[in-house]
Parts: sequence; structure tokens; C-alpha cells
Amino acid sequence: MKNVAAIVLAAGKGTRINALTTNKVLFPLAGKPMIGYTAELLRKTGVSPIVVVVGFKGKEVMRFLGRGFVYVNQGKLLGTGHAVQKAMTKLPQETKQTLVLNGDDSAFYTPQLLKDLINLHLRSHAVMTVLSVERKDPIGYGRILRDRNGEVTGIREERDVTEKEKRIKEINTGAYCFSVSFLRKYLNNIRKNPVKGEYYLTDLAELAVKDNLDVEAVKVDDETVSLGVNSLEELKQADRLMRQKLKS
Repeated sequence: MKNVAAIVLAAGKGTRINALTTNKVLFPLAGKPMIGYTAELLRKTGVSPIVVVVGFKGKEVMRFLGRGFVYVNQGKLLGTGHAVQKAMTKLPQETKQTLVLNGDDSAFYTPQLLKDLINLHLRSHAVMTVLSVERKDPIGYGRILRDRNGEVTGIREERDVTEKEKRIKEINTGAYCFSVSFLRKYLNNIRKNPVKGEYYLTDLAELAVKDNLDVEAVKVDDETVSLGVNSLEELKQADRLMRQKLKS
């Protein structure tokens, strides 16, 4: 994994789960904060450095993770595109590729899954490769848009999908591998979403395709690899699945 870094997004407030006093990434799964699994995963994957973007209750996140990570404070929480832009200031100049993961939904990934994501990204010479999953119920997730030939043309956030796009089952997990040179050039081209007032990292897919740059998606069959934890019920489900995983 030479010249491959990782960026972990861990700044958000977790408003949908009403996380008022603790950052959602510190919610426990089988007794351990979920971002702890992400940290172990990335260490085993062999990427370096691992840049963690903090914000809401950032000191608690840094206190839990401790040394061995590079931290950057997002400041104003202006979305995933803005968070990655902040993280880019901490990447060494020689970094060629970077993973981007959410700290609150990546606990069930495996090192091999991320290595496969990176390797496909490198083989395809794509500027952006996203991990996708087929879900029986895709509500609440961004959809992967493809053309008639099956090529990725964009990623549409749930709140912006059309009625036709709502029927798409292939969803964005929020795990990516990017060319760093692409990020340095295109992050500034993301426009603020007029509804949320945020900069969506997912907008990079359409920007790339518009300029005839390759965007790939690695689709996995097991939808449990990416579990959104946006309610107490989903947190209980994730906790139950993690306990089962650790027993097997």
C-alpha cells in the first residue's frame, strides 16, 4: 500500500440519531466504540497516514483513538466534501491515492475488502472508485447512477433522487478510493447544495464523468458490510451483528 493514505470522517453530530452529548462514532458495538473497529481495520490494511477529521466532541474522539493518527478539525461542519478538503492539507506530498471512510458505518468492512477496492482502483486507472452494495430496501442511502452500458455516471443523495432513481437498489456505502491529484484539482469545483448548505463529496462523480474521467464502483453482495446507524434500532441491530461476527 505504498503512497496510499486514508481519511476517516468523524466530525458530524449524528443529528438523525439525536446524538447530543457523544459523537456517534463513539457509540459502542459489542462494547467497543465503532470507530475503534475502523482504526484497527485501516492499520491492518497497511495505509499511512490515517487522517481523522474531527469536529463535534472532537477531543473525545482523539482521546479514544490516541496516538498513531493525524487529526484535523473541520471547524464549520459544511459536509463531506469540505471535510475531505480539510484532510487534504495533512496528506504528504508523495501520497498518490487515498481511501475515504465514514467513522460511523465502516466497522464491518474487512482489510481484504479495502485492499480489493484499492487494487481495482489502481488497475482501472479510475480517479474515483466507490464501494457499493445492493440493498433490498435502499431508502435513506445515496444511489449509484449508471448508463445503459453499466458505466457509473453519478451518485445521487437520497434527498435529491427522482421518483425513477428511488427504485435503484445499488447504493453508495460511503467508502471510496480517490486519486489524490484528482482531489486536489476537483474539490474546489464542488458547489454548495442549496437545500443542505453543504458540499457533497459524491458530487465529484458527476464532475469526473463530465470531464471524461473514469469512475468505478466495486459492488459487494453482502449488504451487512455497510450498516447505517441512524436510529437506536439500527444501533441495536449493528451491536447484535457485531457480537455474532466476533463469536464466529
